[in-house]
Amino acid sequence: MSMELQKVKDKLKKGPCIIDKNNLNWIYLDNVVFYERSEDFDKVIDDINEVLPLDKKILIDNDLGKLSRRIPFVNLSKKINRVELNKKIFENYESAKELLPRQSNLYKKILEVPDYETIFLLIIDGLSYERAKNYFDCKPVLVDGITKTKECMKRIVGEAPTIAERMLEKDRDNIYGYSYWSREEEELTREIFTPIPEEDFMVYKQFDEVIKDLKNKNLNQGFVQIILNGLDGYCHSHRDYPPIDALLKQQLQNNLRKLEKFCKRKNISSTIFMTSDHGILWERNNNFEIVNEFNLKDKGKRYTSGKIMRDITKVFKDQKYTAFKYPYITQKIKRNEWGVHGGLSYEENIVPLIKKEV
Repeated sequence: MSMELQKVKDKLKKGPCIIDKNNLNWIYLDNVVFYERSEDFDKVIDDINEVLPLDKKILIDNDLGKLSRRIPFVNLSKKINRVELNKKIFENYESAKELLPRQSNLYKKILEVPDYETIFLLIIDGLSYERAKNYFDCKPVLVDGITKTKECMKRIVGEAPTIAERMLEKDRDNIYGYSYWSREEEELTREIFTPIPEEDFMVYKQFDEVIKDLKNKNLNQGFVQIILNGLDGYCHSHRDYPPIDALLKQQLQNNLRKLEKFCKRKNISSTIFMTSDHGILWERNNNFEIVNEFNLKDKGKRYTSGKIMRDITKVFKDQKYTAFKYPYITQKIKRNEWGVHGGLSYEENIVPLIKKEV
């Protein structure tokens, strides 16, 4: 990768280049500016009042626009070195924010769906892009903040207003929610399902109950938000090695197929989005290094509360939490614990986005 990357860097010194942005190895480049559409770049170079950021590496998405005839295309090998990328995303976090869709902006992509279609948003509790890409046709999304479940869930649905609130503003009146937890037993449930009324919210035990309940709903121009079990619970507490393949194949894949079949049978024109709140660093594949100098009240294996400036920490904008660089953890992994999250790494911060149009 180092020789290949150096050749690309040398080419970028000469001017802008077009890339395939879904290649995560672009994160190895630092100090970049990225144009998602060739038209956006055109506007800059054609406007005498605009100035190109020549101190940065200029990358343009390969959207097969007219720039493909004017600016060279460069590429990198798509083979990922998981361990190196875990480290590199910490160092080049700002570049990753430029290149990848951000979790905090997902709601915009969802709101782009035509008004006549029904929208389904499935949120998985704990699944990295690294795992998901072996089972789903998916694209990478950057978790642009602390990789804690509560913060990630709220980041996906949006805070004040939530996606459901935005849907109501767009005159989508048929809005429904499904979760494993009730609003009474879980504060996060109350927050992320605002403002769905109680009669349109269901606590379910297995996914078949969701499909059964949807059969009786008016889904015309509707919005349905569903929480799905992922790998989070298994990583925090489980006896014997977690059945990861079984969960992904027999549950998540099957649940997605059931929903697709339901939409086809009911003849619903719909778009299904499935994503996760955060990824997981598994102990089996990683050699963690313990640092025990951080003793704040709210402390996880891969994060701590407050603002702590170190070479191995990243303080996010809100400064409520400090994330740790790979492979550092604050305390030893428990005997029934198989993974961690809350820090900043490729496996924690890159999550999948699956999109199905039915």
